[in-house]
Amino acid sequence: MRRWFSLFVILSGLTGPLAAASFKADQLVVVEQESLAKKIEDKKLGLLSFYLVDLRNEAEYRKGWIPGAINIPMAKLKFLAEKTFGPADEVIFYGHSEKDPSGGNSVIFMVNKGYTRVAWFREGMQGWKGEVAVN
Repeated sequence: MRRWFSLFVILSGLTGPLAAASFKADQLVVVEQESLAKKIEDKKLGLLSFYLVDLRNEAEYRKGWIPGAINIPMAKLKFLAEKTFGPADEVIFYGHSEKDPSGGNSVIFMVNKGYTRVAWFREGMQGWKGEVAVN
C-alpha cells in the first residue's frame, strides 16, 4: 500500500491529481535483464526497433548508460514524450535502481497518454549487468 501511495504522490506531481485514475495495475509491464539484453542485441542487428529511456539526470547519464539508451530526465518527460515517441512505439524506461519509482511512474504517465507499448526495466542502472556505454 505504501509503495503505491508513493507512486501516486510522485505521479501526481508530474501530471496532476487524477493521473492514475485510468491506469490499471496489469498495465505495468516489467522487462527483465535477459529480455532487455536480447532486445538491445536484436536492435543492433536491425531486427527490432524500440526506445530505451534513461530517466536519470544528465550528469548521471554522462557517467554511463545502458547501450542504446537516450536520456530524458523524469522532470522533462511530460514535455518531451509526445515530441519523441509515436503512439505505436515501444518504449522501455529505467532509473537508478529498483528502489527508484521513476520508471514505473513513467509507464503510468505514458499509458494515461494513450501509449500501449511501454515497459519498465525495474533493476535500473545499478542492476544492469551488461555492457555500459560512456563518452
